[in-house]
Amino acid sequence: MGVFEGWTIVRHSAFYTQHTEFTRAVESASFMGAALARKIEKAGGLVFPSYEQAEAFAEKANYPPDHTNGIIPNCQGTFTEEVTINGRALYIPVRAVVG
Repeated sequence: MGVFEGWTIVRHSAFYTQHTEFTRAVESASFMGAALARKIEKAGGLVFPSYEQAEAFAEKANYPPDHTNGIIPNCQGTFTEEVTINGRALYIPVRAVVG
């Protein structure tokens, strides 16, 4: 049995280089280990089985349907330092209430 590998969404790495236009930006990040996957989900983050799925989500999160700020990203969720991937804060998306 192999080691679990997955993808999640984190604060964009450009944020950490003082690029203020990336304050509300996200990007995908890979991780390894089923225990970390559980920790990500427990904190409210998302786990994707593939890079393509994570990237598609990040693109939609950065540019939501009501986005009006050109190419500057504006994701609507929050970030937590409770879980970090390579030093980047985990993204916690806005959850829609159903029902």
